[in-house]
Amino acid sequence: MRRVIGSGATPARFEALSLVDGPGGRDGAPAAPFTFLEEHDSGSQPCLSVRDARGRRWRIKWGHEARVEAFAVRLVWACGYFAEITHFVPAGVIEGAAALGRTRACVEAESGRFIDARFEADDPEVGSSSRSTAGRGTTTRSSARASCRA
Repeated sequence: MRRVIGSGATPARFEALSLVDGPGGRDGAPAAPFTFLEEHDSGSQPCLSVRDARGRRWRIKWGHEARVEAFAVRLVWACGYFAEITHFVPAGVIEGAAALGRTRACVEAESGRFIDARFEADDPEVGSSSRSTAGRGTTTRSSARASCRA
């Protein structure tokens, strides 16, 4: 029987892992409603942070990597490596998201609705050095718009 590291620390049987839910499990998924916290200016894709119904902070990104990243995280996690809690959310609403910059093409101004977003657990107390923006470019608003629906 093959054994892997489940969530970065606890040994788990491969057969017991849920590749649908990924690291964090079903209870670790983002829970609506989502409340806007801040928009991020750095990085190659539009990004903002929200708080969910359970009080957890999430970093949301849109673009061509949203679906792929959620899958890749599960694959790496299933192989026994540490992986961030990451979920693909096909649609939702962000309350209080007004006067947005880069993400305004990804979140409807009046309703706060969005589609095709990658949610990653965003605890500022954990791994803040891994959020370095060194070497990351920025995009223009026109390229950010295109990346929301890719």
